[in-house]
Amino acid sequence: MDRTFLHGEFKLISETNIGDIKLENEPEKLTKQREVALNKYNSLTMPTSKEEDWKYTDLKNFDLDSYDLIHETINFVFAGQKENQNVVFIEMKNAMKVYSDLILEYLQTLSSNKILEMQKALWTNGIFIYIPKNVIVKEPLQNLFNITGNGATISQTIIILEEGAQVTYFEDYSSLHGNYDSLRNSFTNIICKPNSILNM
Repeated sequence: MDRTFLHGEFKLISETNIGDIKLENEPEKLTKQREVALNKYNSLTMPTSKEEDWKYTDLKNFDLDSYDLIHETINFVFAGQKENQNVVFIEMKNAMKVYSDLILEYLQTLSSNKILEMQKALWTNGIFIYIPKNVIVKEPLQNLFNITGNGATISQTIIILEEGAQVTYFEDYSSLHGNYDSLRNSFTNIICKPNSILNM
C-alpha cells in the first residue's frame, strides 16, 4: 500500500472534505453525490446492537473519525488475453476517466447507516471489471490489496458481465508482520446479465 493521501498529506476522516479526495476529472454528478453522503455521514450516529442488522456487533468503542484516510495502490494479476477480448480490468480511478457514465449507473447507492454513507462519500479507488457479451475469460482475474500500516482505505468495486459472459475473479488481502490499526470499508456491486457466469 502506498501510504500517501490522495493529495499529498494524511488527514483524519473527521477532517476530510470532498475537495480532498475528488478523482481527477471527476464528474460533477459524483461530486454532488459525495457531498450529500458526507453530510449524512456527519449527521448520523454509529449503528447499535439495538438494530436488527447489528444486534451481534458492538461498535460503541469504535471511532471511525480517528483513522487517517489514505490512498492505496493495487497489484493486478491477469494471465489471459484481455486486449484481444476487450475485457476491462483496471483501477476505478482510471476507469472513471473512460467509463464514467457506466460507473455512475452502478455505484453504491444504499443509504441506511453511517458506515455506508462514509463509503459513498470517501471512496478513493477500487476495481472496475467489464466482460463483453459472450466473452469467456479462461484465466482468472486477480488483484491483491496490501496492508502495510495504520489508516483507512475506502473503495468501490463494480463487476459487469454482459449476456453470455464468463469470468473467475479473486480478490486477496495481505499484511506484513506487525500490529496495525487499519480499517477497510469496501463495497462490491455485481451486475450479471442473462446467461452470464461469475465465479468468485
